[in-house]
Amino acid sequence: MSGVKNLLQAISVNRLKPYIIFSSSAAVYKPKDGPLYESDPVGPIEIYGHSKLESEELIEAFANDYGINYTIVRLFNVYGSGDHNNHIIPAIIRQMNNKG
Repeated sequence: MSGVKNLLQAISVNRLKPYIIFSSSAAVYKPKDGPLYESDPVGPIEIYGHSKLESEELIEAFANDYGINYTIVRLFNVYGSGDHNNHIIPAIIRQMNNKG
C-alpha cells in the first residue's frame, strides 16, 4: 500500500491529472459459498485483501479530494502459483500444453 501512497503523493505534488486504473482483487470480498457479485459486502480475511481494500479506499478519497478520475478493477482467478484453486492463467497454459 505504500506504493499507492507514494504514487498519489507524487501526483498531488506535481499537480498531475492522470486517469488512475487500479488492479484490485476479489480478495476484498467476504468469503462465501457460491459466486461473488460486485454488490456483495467486502470483508477481506487475509492481509492481501486488506491491503487491496485499503488502497481502493485511499484512491477513492484522493480522487474525490483532487478531482482525479479513476477505475478500480477487481480481478478474479487470474493467477495462483501453487494454489489449489482453479485459476484462469494456469488453466489456459495447461490447455495449450495439452494441444501440442
